[in-house]
Amino acid sequence: MGPLVPYGIISSEFDLIIALIIGVLFGAVLEQAGFGSSRKLAGVFYGYDFVVLRVFFTAAVTAMVGLILGNHFGIIDMNLVFINPTFLWSTLVGGVIMGFGFVIGGFCPGTSLAGAATGKIDAMFFLGGILLGILLFAESYPLFENLHNASALGPIKIYDTLGISQGLFAFLLIVMAIAAFAITQRIENKINGIQQVKQSVLKGNGIAAAVLVLLGVVVLFIPAERNNKGSIPAAEEISALLNDNSRFIDTDELAFKLMHKEFAPVLADIRTAEEYNYFSLPGAVHIPLDEITAPRWRAFFNDKEEVILYSNAGVLTEDAYVLLYQSGIKNIRILEGGLNTFFEQIFAADNAALTPTSPAYKPLMDKYQFRIKAAKFFQGIENSAKPSVVAPVKPKIIAVEGGC
Repeated sequence: MGPLVPYGIISSEFDLIIALIIGVLFGAVLEQAGFGSSRKLAGVFYGYDFVVLRVFFTAAVTAMVGLILGNHFGIIDMNLVFINPTFLWSTLVGGVIMGFGFVIGGFCPGTSLAGAATGKIDAMFFLGGILLGILLFAESYPLFENLHNASALGPIKIYDTLGISQGLFAFLLIVMAIAAFAITQRIENKINGIQQVKQSVLKGNGIAAAVLVLLGVVVLFIPAERNNKGSIPAAEEISALLNDNSRFIDTDELAFKLMHKEFAPVLADIRTAEEYNYFSLPGAVHIPLDEITAPRWRAFFNDKEEVILYSNAGVLTEDAYVLLYQSGIKNIRILEGGLNTFFEQIFAADNAALTPTSPAYKPLMDKYQFRIKAAKFFQGIENSAKPSVVAPVKPKIIAVEGGC
């Protein structure tokens, strides 16, 4: 349901009710459009009816333009949109199987449901075949596992693979759709023996094509990200950011601040819930890495003078730091070395190398004595201490997955 669930406008339970209603209406539209008829659907392979191809192109262009404009105007956060990961070989093999099934049976999975719901016997058999195929695949999965997971490319985007911009790809797809509409209409007319097309139809098609071209020009000049995160200057900016050591706070400084309440910093623990519940620094708020840029945490970060991120080590905190920086949040520091270094320096302090004759004896001994005191301080605090900063009470951000 677009941004409604992730932004906490509706609950995930109510989302399912809305999805059911939309599904029923979608099925009704499919049936009214004739998509419950295998003869009409198979017409695309024989040249006498290309309505399926035109509907698919229309759906693709509508969704694409809607997402681009929604992302540009801040209505939809594309970081919260689930993209199905690509497995090359299973996609190719599955596409071939589905194509043969479409030609032979006259249905695709969605239209077979619409046909079966209206009592069409061939659609019921087709749907039964789908269920049988799912059962057989599940039972024999070990035989197909290697093929199923072969050539895992992740959640790739076509325009990234082609090395072109998002806007250019959108424009080319719209041009391709217009060309497909015109060509298939000519083929349809020839196969069905239509010699002359009404002027009103031609005029309507011309207006529709002009609107599509205008949309293509608009999306052509809309940047993929408003912050232009994927550009070379942005990459150089991030590189400079990661070379700036002022982003770190070391163990001793953080321990000192935690031991003196007047200096107590705001801490964000980005580890898993299990790790956080087992042990966390005093006053730390749990913010999982996959929620770090969620809308409900934006006010939390913006309202604080400084927030210190920590994890077990430094890799995840660097990722979170960059994500927050790209989201426009700059008041962030990182615990250098993470909890691993914190434990090593505070709870496993070793002064075996210190001798009174060493020039560094005095400052190192002072640091050692401080860490001994700090260790006693932290060992006297229960791990279940409540955060000094209250987390925002809003619905949890939900990763919405979907697909056809």
